[in-house]
Formats: sequence, structure tokens, C-alpha cells
Amino acid sequence: MSSIAPFALVPDLRERIWGGKRLAPLLDLKAPESGTPYGEAWIAHADSRIAGGPWEGARLSSVLEEMGETILGPHEVGGMPLLIKILDAAQPLSLQVHPDDAYAASRHPDLGFPGKTESWRILEAEIGATVAWGFKHPMDEAALRDAIASGSIETALRSVPVVPGDLIHNPAGTVHAVGAGIVLYEVQQPSDLTYRLHDYGRVDAEGNPRELHVEDALAVSDLSGRAPSDPPQRMPRDGWSNRVHCDAYALDEVTVPEVNAGDTEGASMHVLTPLDGALTVRTVAGEATVHRACALVVPATAGRYQLEGAGTVLRARPVKAA
Repeated sequence: MSSIAPFALVPDLRERIWGGKRLAPLLDLKAPESGTPYGEAWIAHADSRIAGGPWEGARLSSVLEEMGETILGPHEVGGMPLLIKILDAAQPLSLQVHPDDAYAASRHPDLGFPGKTESWRILEAEIGATVAWGFKHPMDEAALRDAIASGSIETALRSVPVVPGDLIHNPAGTVHAVGAGIVLYEVQQPSDLTYRLHDYGRVDAEGNPRELHVEDALAVSDLSGRAPSDPPQRMPRDGWSNRVHCDAYALDEVTVPEVNAGDTEGASMHVLTPLDGALTVRTVAGEATVHRACALVVPATAGRYQLEGAGTVLRARPVKAA
């Protein structure tokens, strides 16, 4: 099977009630005149627009319909298997939890979403910044209901200090929240299923309290009180450092030019995001350049590729289902 050249994706900003103003300058986008708080930049997803090359302006989903196996690899079926974002949390996010694949399929069969496991790589963090991750102690359903009703659930969760470079892995079922003053990179399953347990009394644009999803959250939350552990890892063979390797994806990291190459081995697409400046990726089929904090796709059939730039580069890879 012949390969195609790598290609960059156009990020799109999403308004969020808890967002800030750091995403536009980070991604070199024009700042909105309205001062709207943008909380998320979706940098790689099914509806991403392609920047440059023969598919300029096309949706990634439409290109995958035509070139799916060439881009995704022989073990992937269906559409884009990853969703990658940059988050700017000027205020804390809601306390929330995501379902696993089985619950998503049974509870929301019409949506077609999988469950949602996600991982965060911290990019910026104000002094004292924290994330909420799981319960401090084992909980039962009655205690959790009481904590939600009284608004004390925040005190039942473990507060984890974070600094740039940290990796937080959130398996489906983990009650969690991003705290204020954090910018992070997030890789996740391509799902938008989120159940809120607490949202600090915030209201939507119409002045109504934002919806909570207590029953669904109770059904999927891990109440064991388990302590955070090092994320599962499995080192790739091309010299990159693996930060997490789960059933849905792997996230690797490297510093260029100390390491200036990678290899898809024909197995899966690689989605690269430079953190410190522009990155150029070259393969036998061609080359492409991507701006800081944006995403570039290396097709699975590319094989070995070369990197030109300087600084940290993140790489997300879908993992073949067992």
C-alpha cells in the first residue's frame, strides 16, 4: 500500500464557562474581539479541517472515508479513534466522571460514542495549582449522594498538586476535575460523555443552573478510594519515552533534536504536537510543518519519519483493541 504525506490540522476554539484567554496566543490564532473565554482548542478530531496539501480545507472524517487504512493502519476500523485538546482552565472545571465503553453503549446507544478514558499532560500551572483525582477514602452510594446534595463532595476528593510536565491518567469511572490556573494537553477516546456531580452553582447563558447527572455518575463512579498510581507504560521501539499506554491509546514524548525521528512501523497513525515551536515532519512521501500546540498526522503507512525543530514533542497513537 502506498503512503501519503503527513498533514497538519487546523485547531478550533470552543467557548467554555471556565475558560480563559491563553489559547489564542498559544496556538497563534487571532484573539476573539469579544473577550469570550475559550476553554478548549480541539486540535485533532473527526471534524478537524486539514491545513495545506491536496486536502486543504477538507474534514478529516471525509479523508478517512477515502484513505482510512492508509492513515489509521490495518487494525483500525471506523472513524478517527482519538480526540486531542488543549485546555485553558482559568476557573476550575466541574467535578465529573466519564463512563466506560460498556455503559456508554447500553446507556446511549443512539449516540454511538465509546466510553471516555483520558490523560492530561500539564503544560502550564500556576503556583499551588491542583487537580481533583478520585476519592480520599472508600465511599458508598448513600455517602456520595449526601456529599453531592450538601455540596461537600469537593472535600471528599483527593487534591493532587501539579507542575508542568506532569502526567495524570483518568481511567473511565475516575471522579476528577481540572483546577484553576492550568493549561494542559488532553488525549482521550473520541467521546463527549461527561456526567457532572458538582459545578459550584454556575449557570448557563440563560441563567439556568448547569445540569448535573447524578444517577449516571453514581452508576459509573469508582468509589474504592484507590490512590493514584503511575500510569501504565509500554516503551516504543523508536527511542521515544512513553508516558501512558492504555487500551485505547498511547502517549509518548521526546525532545528534539536529541531524538529526531520516529517510526509508525505501519501499525497506526501518529499525531504529533510540538510544545515549544514549529515542527517539520518528513517522510518518503512528503513533508508538513505544524505550529506550536497544534496537531500533525503521520499516516500509518509512512513508516520512519524525520523531525526538524527544537523542544518537546508529544505523540498520541491509537492502540489496537485486544
